[in-house]
Amino acid sequence: MRRIFVLISCMFLTLSAIFATESMTCTGKLPAGKKLGPILLKYFRDGVAEEKSKTNVKSVKFLFLSFDIENDRYKVSGQEIYTQDGTDMVHDVEYILFGDGKKFVMQMLEFKSYEVNMLEEYDFNKQKRMNSICKSSASEIEDCGKKISDAEYSKLLDEINSGRFYSKEILTRDHAKSFFAEDFLIAYWKLSGKKLTRSDYLNFMKACRNKTYLKYHDDEFELENQIDNIKKEVDGLIEKVDLSKSYQFANNITFGKYDFESSGYTISPKEGLVFVMSQEDSRKADKFSDSGREITLEPVNYTDFNFMPMERKDAQKLLDNRKDYGGTVDRNITTIITFHFLPIDSTEQKNASKSWTGKDSIPLAIKIDFIDAFSKLPENIETEYLGEIIKK
Repeated sequence: MRRIFVLISCMFLTLSAIFATESMTCTGKLPAGKKLGPILLKYFRDGVAEEKSKTNVKSVKFLFLSFDIENDRYKVSGQEIYTQDGTDMVHDVEYILFGDGKKFVMQMLEFKSYEVNMLEEYDFNKQKRMNSICKSSASEIEDCGKKISDAEYSKLLDEINSGRFYSKEILTRDHAKSFFAEDFLIAYWKLSGKKLTRSDYLNFMKACRNKTYLKYHDDEFELENQIDNIKKEVDGLIEKVDLSKSYQFANNITFGKYDFESSGYTISPKEGLVFVMSQEDSRKADKFSDSGREITLEPVNYTDFNFMPMERKDAQKLLDNRKDYGGTVDRNITTIITFHFLPIDSTEQKNASKSWTGKDSIPLAIKIDFIDAFSKLPENIETEYLGEIIKK
């Protein structure tokens, strides 16, 4: 029996204040040549399906707080809401897991059990229960690894590499694929093949590592040492970025009225919309340096994404949860945009460059692959995955 969560009889429990507990650590074997990530994803998906099959379970959700498949390290929190003796109960769990190619280590950080509307948790033999859950879960993950076929493992690995392995029950945000202003600047340098100068590295330090710059700016010898360090870091980042892969960034969007015939919310993307971002301390850099300029992303197909399919009952629930006391609905939601860069010599990039001829902007043409909608950034267990925004 799966032990992601453990149902506990309320009559044997006592209430006590929530307090931190010692963590529990367990180990298990990994199949040869396989990483923990795909096995872990299958394990939690199977666990969700198993828990949801129980009549007293209202919801099960897992959130990967970090998902680093390159180093095979993960942090995950889970929540189950179920009914017991007429009372809605909650189980919260939190794990850290990592593999080394031969075995995996699972550290259980927390287990809480409490009533939905209570601020206190049930704490009956908590350490003993955490130890039991940790051991049984590690054993089940090991067993899952033994049973997973090469074809299923490969399919899960491809899904993970796409960056889009979330669902309504399993939320993720692949930070390795998440791009911010600094990442776009690095990508621009890789795309353009620009030969960077000492000034480029110095301005990068001013705009992106300003605390380092402030610490050493008046010591020309130490500043030169720091520029050498920044050069190694930036050159390494440029080497590492793979322009053939897709990446992601977050952006807010507004959904429109519900289309009852097509069963979904309309989206009205603006023609010619661009995404503009700047380095954290861009104003500290020289005005017309690359680090001081704005990054202007120009998606060539943004208007294709104009519809968010959703069943009527789910759509009504979404609206009800976003309605204020005056009846006004907050229609702003968060999207994660999966995209790929277009070549620097492409027609689209040339057109983007013509549109932004000033020295204060770096134009980059991108093509959107997918847009996925969330109630907010998937960084806590309360986030809802709303679905994919598609072309209608």
